[in-house]
Amino acid sequence: MSNLPMEVVLMLGQTIEKMVPVTIVLALVFTVLSYFWACNGKQPWWRKREIVTDLVYWFFVPLFGRVLRIGLLVLAPASSSRFTMPTS
Repeated sequence: MSNLPMEVVLMLGQTIEKMVPVTIVLALVFTVLSYFWACNGKQPWWRKREIVTDLVYWFFVPLFGRVLRIGLLVLAPASSSRFTMPTS
């Protein structure tokens, strides 16, 4: 049986493990920066409507970008070439 699903889950876990601390540090830094030097200080960044889009993009690209890129690099040549089965 293939270990591919478990390897993908482990890869996603490692990516999340590396990404979450960076995300927290950046959120703290930009919260302080926007508090003191906001360009348009109407509302904090965490109360904006676009936060869902930003979070989905922030987590989707690192998590699934690598898997999709490798998958497309394998599937593109395979789908463009013609496989012929030898006749017996």
